[in-house]
Amino acid sequence: LTATSLELLSLNAAREVFASMQQATQPLTSELESPDADVNDTHTFLQQLRDDDRTMGEITSFIPQVFKELDDNSGLYAKLLQLDERNRAVCSMISIVLLVKGRYNDFTAPQKNERQLSPEKWDEWQAFARWIDVTDEQLHAALVFLAIRGLGKFKSLGKSLPADSRAP
Repeated sequence: LTATSLELLSLNAAREVFASMQQATQPLTSELESPDADVNDTHTFLQQLRDDDRTMGEITSFIPQVFKELDDNSGLYAKLLQLDERNRAVCSMISIVLLVKGRYNDFTAPQKNERQLSPEKWDEWQAFARWIDVTDEQLHAALVFLAIRGLGKFKSLGKSLPADSRAP
């Protein structure tokens, strides 16, 4: 590569970064709204969680179907190009589900052996989960919170709100 071709590559890369940054700071438009959640999908999901009828893979793939903000293509995180934050939300939601359902092996499967949560610590968390006696409504509220919590980090989302709606 010549110096001129490297300069052109650098210039093109800089333009792409600039265009991406401009897009990320644009106020939200209606095209960035997440699709409405399907009430039946939500009830089915909660029922299957209650009955412990879902494998890890099924839980992972069903979460974005129920919580539309997390959809890889049409969700708000995807539209804002914030897939890392989306993945953190999904991971948090899976962790809560596994904790509430008492699924130690699934919870610890991705952990390295030397840093794996001990069965004794897990038992303490399980005692806490039994003590608070999580209802479907509470679990759903916690999952909704985890799904949308990361959205507050995006300046473009805050800028799109009316000024009187930006503060608590």
